[in-house]
Amino acid sequence: MENPLTSISTETPDQSTIRTLIKITSTALMLSAIALILWQVIAPLPPALQALASFVQVIALIHAIEGVIAAIFILRDRLRTSDQPVSDQPVSDQPTSTLLAVIQGALYTFFVGTIGLSEILTASAVESPNDAEPMS
Repeated sequence: MENPLTSISTETPDQSTIRTLIKITSTALMLSAIALILWQVIAPLPPALQALASFVQVIALIHAIEGVIAAIFILRDRLRTSDQPVSDQPVSDQPTSTLLAVIQGALYTFFVGTIGLSEILTASAVESPNDAEPMS
């Protein structure tokens, strides 16, 4: 079984390259944002960076919300699959610890952003395509 987090079959090589570049750029920008926020906490920022600092705080908050959403979906999927017998669970390279998986997914989504969240939601939909219970 193909891991949906590592390869999305509908992508062309160009789209995959663009997604990878966006992930790398987003991670670098989030690390820079964290550095700017820490700088603002430790010492006063120069006036030229004040507006940028406000913008960075909003972006960091949005990424944090995405990370929380990803953590909730991963936890939900982990709890749902923990009820299945071990032989029915798909073999993957995901962490065996639920807490570790939640933390990794949340941090990944925090740094990568919307692309990471979409990957987690896609994997969630692939692992449990028939969530809805029949109505009586």
